Amino acid sequence: MDRVIQQLLKEFDIKEDKMKNLIQLLGDGNEIPYITRYQRDKTGIDNPDIIFKFNGRLTYLRNLYNRQDFVSKKLKELNLWDANIEKQIRAFTELARLNEFYELQLPVEDDPVTIAIEKGLKPLADAVLKGENIEEELEKLQERKDLTEAEVEEGVSQIVYRNIISDDKYLEKSTEVAEKYNKIEVKIKEDREDLQDLKEGFSKPVEAPSHRILKLMRAKKNKEVDYEIIIDDETIKKEIDKMTSDVKSEKFKGLKKALAEEAYSNYFRTRVIAKIRKDIIEKAEDSAITTFETNLRNLLMQAPLQEVRVLGFDPGITNGCKLAVIDENGSLVGHDIIYILGHKANIEKAFTTMDKLLDSTKFNIIALGNGTAVTEAEQFIQEWLTK
Repeated sequence: MDRVIQQLLKEFDIKEDKMKNLIQLLGDGNEIPYITRYQRDKTGIDNPDIIFKFNGRLTYLRNLYNRQDFVSKKLKELNLWDANIEKQIRAFTELARLNEFYELQLPVEDDPVTIAIEKGLKPLADAVLKGENIEEELEKLQERKDLTEAEVEEGVSQIVYRNIISDDKYLEKSTEVAEKYNKIEVKIKEDREDLQDLKEGFSKPVEAPSHRILKLMRAKKNKEVDYEIIIDDETIKKEIDKMTSDVKSEKFKGLKKALAEEAYSNYFRTRVIAKIRKDIIEKAEDSAITTFETNLRNLLMQAPLQEVRVLGFDPGITNGCKLAVIDENGSLVGHDIIYILGHKANIEKAFTTMDKLLDSTKFNIIALGNGTAVTEAEQFIQEWLTK
């Protein structure tokens, strides 16, 4: 079976025959709306979003596997290929990481790794990486008079370090641990009352309400706050240390452990934090879209209001909350702007404005929007109704 189809069957709940039909239809240049509406008997799919996602993933996997074939072929031509390299190539699931790996394998003039390989230190470095017995390789090097012990250690270190940062298993393990233990610390640049709920940070960001995460991102974009994702470096290093314990030489075991920790600090850590940030934001955005979809559906399916006057309340911070009242026929009969945050005088004035608007327009229902400061707006409305 085609590698692409094998992977897609794992990711999508589509039967193999239907999937092949879908791939054929997409390959023939059919538009997704057409496939959704007129070819659902062949694909079994009536949701265009699924086909859009499938098509994107299909293209990505084809590019990934073609690139894997290219990298494998080129490294063979350069005599840099072996079974372990091939295994690493096929393990990559991201094009960016595969391209990084490929660039790191290519020989560069005056590159420390290239020099170390030319000195014949690769067999020893490979033995250290694979956890094999290194005595035989050490004896061969000790017989040579052109290399000092320090040069051997330095050359092996260069090769081992390059291999570690090229090996996705270290990045995957670091990410796995970091996803379990992380938090966000927030520093507010100004004493803003509307941002105080962010001050405590997030002990479990992935479980935080989506609106709070998105509020943090907006505040960061507006340079109102700074935040930092904190991960458990010590726990991650302990897990990485376990991955380096297979070396059959105390000297090189310590070397590999130190190099793996250095690779984490200098290379993997920033990538791990970037992935966590990306996942947190994507989850918050997806949750927000789902909530909006549910709310919109409920609104659209709601029976039409009759013989009522509606106050539309659009919450806001910087530019205030916009108010507009329409009568039974949909005509505008009143509007205003109020500020519900900040000084007590602003809030008292807002209460007064609401009272006047009620007296002049006789509205029966308040429709609250879901913009910025919706939580504060809801609290304000409840306090006003109580009064």
